[in-house]
Amino acid sequence: MTYGVPYSFVPGTKAKADEVNANFIDILDKIQTANTRIDTAEETLEECSSSLSQKLNIDLSNISEEGEAMFDGMAYADDLDGNWTEKYVSCAVSSTISTGATHAYSVSSALPNDGKIYEVLVAITAQTAATSGAIAHLFVNTDKMGTKKPLIKAVSRHSSVAYAANACSVIVGTGRKINISSSSSSVGATIYDFEIYAYRKVR
Repeated sequence: MTYGVPYSFVPGTKAKADEVNANFIDILDKIQTANTRIDTAEETLEECSSSLSQKLNIDLSNISEEGEAMFDGMAYADDLDGNWTEKYVSCAVSSTISTGATHAYSVSSALPNDGKIYEVLVAITAQTAATSGAIAHLFVNTDKMGTKKPLIKAVSRHSSVAYAANACSVIVGTGRKINISSSSSSVGATIYDFEIYAYRKVR
């Protein structure tokens, strides 16, 4: 914005003292007005800064677990649903599990020891007994997933071994445990291989 002064002068003519003084007074008034605006802006900025500081120092000691999880998630937003990291670990080779049994595996060697939760890509191959009607039915759960999820099922239709393979991702908590369970609907012993291929941080 451009400001003028009350009086302008033409070269070669005499300027009246009161007109010159009026111009100076007008300029000083404008400077004073500008300084007042700057002071007001600085005060407003200080008030905003103080308000923000108070908000940042809010006591969160009484926050619920859900609230903690939300703030934790926000704090690690850059790491959420991060890139997959390849990590091959053979957890079991030709392991035999009987009907209704559970095998627990620690996967600490596959994951960072940072107290965070991870999504883990696992794969399993299973085979039934060489008996007609033999059933290999395996489930998976973790220290973070309480409910067992169907993972694989193979059924022998003849007096020979039946094979099945599957891969899925599971959520592993700070306990770093993955459990493989044989269903009560399994018939005969099941032999399986269990492997980890990759992981990524999800919280």
